[in-house]
Amino acid sequence: MQLNRASVFLPPVIVGCLFAMTLIGVERLAFRDVSHFYTPLYDYVAFRCDHDWLPLWNPLDQTGCPLVGETTTAVLYPVRLLCFSLPIDAATAMAWYVALHLILASYAALWCARFSGVSKQSAIIAALIYPLSGGVFFLFTNPPYLVGAAWLPLVLGPMLSRLRIPTGRRIVVSGFALAMMVLGGDPQSALHAMLIATLIGAARIVSHRCYDRGALLGTLVAAPILAALLSAPQIAASISWG
Repeated sequence: MQLNRASVFLPPVIVGCLFAMTLIGVERLAFRDVSHFYTPLYDYVAFRCDHDWLPLWNPLDQTGCPLVGETTTAVLYPVRLLCFSLPIDAATAMAWYVALHLILASYAALWCARFSGVSKQSAIIAALIYPLSGGVFFLFTNPPYLVGAAWLPLVLGPMLSRLRIPTGRRIVVSGFALAMMVLGGDPQSALHAMLIATLIGAARIVSHRCYDRGALLGTLVAAPILAALLSAPQIAASISWG
């Protein structure tokens, strides 16, 4: 049991070791979009947020476009606000942004595994494999997709769990995670997560393998509504721009 408890701290330790030099500002993440596009973009967004209560317009993109309406700017995303408000340079802030999402992905996978009813040992294995797998880890080069991957287990886990979990808890966790995916710049993954959850839920209902139809249907309907309410400014700006 002590080994299991200690293992919970492995994800941040491993991520910290992998990104140590960038987290202390000696090196920087320099491969692909994370360096050439997102680091200067988030630095500019942070500058605008410091000077404007709510920066709505970006005059530097083409002939100008809505800053909030362009989802990858993540203007209203809490984790971006936190990392880029720290008294560190933009490259170091981006390193912390990436590292925090890999750690989040790890614990989200752990909680998703527990929602699925697996053993603690199996959940810890999932917490290590998911963020360090190539398909997720390499997303550090494109932060919005890493945001989507980090929150994804907290969408699907509560929605599809067969454990006796209060419906309200399912809705709150899934809805909040969906909203964070939208605010963090990856609404596509939020949509795909709902499509997957709906298809699996429908298959379970048709095959009579759904143990709590009311909880499943309630979560599938209420979670995206909650997400839409939480991310309403982002959605409204995007629709207005479209």
